[in-house]
Amino acid sequence: MATVPLPPSGTPMITSTLVSGSNLIFAGTNSSGTAGDTYYVRASTNITASVTNWPRISTNTYGAGGAFSVTNPVNLGTPNNFYRLEQ
Repeated sequence: MATVPLPPSGTPMITSTLVSGSNLIFAGTNSSGTAGDTYYVRASTNITASVTNWPRISTNTYGAGGAFSVTNPVNLGTPNNFYRLEQ
């Protein structure tokens, strides 16, 4: 049986994903996130690109207990999209 290591405490963790119409919705929590703290969503079509080449596509704030939810439009003409959260 494979073991998946847990991320370090305070690392945002995606706990659910959903495709709704032409949107990708992902949600999760950051155990050290304070309600109202800012986080950014970055996106790229190249997962190996330097993070400096991943543009910020949205700015959001954590909800109660560090909860977050992000809705991203999906471009069906783009074969791969990768997302990362930045605090």
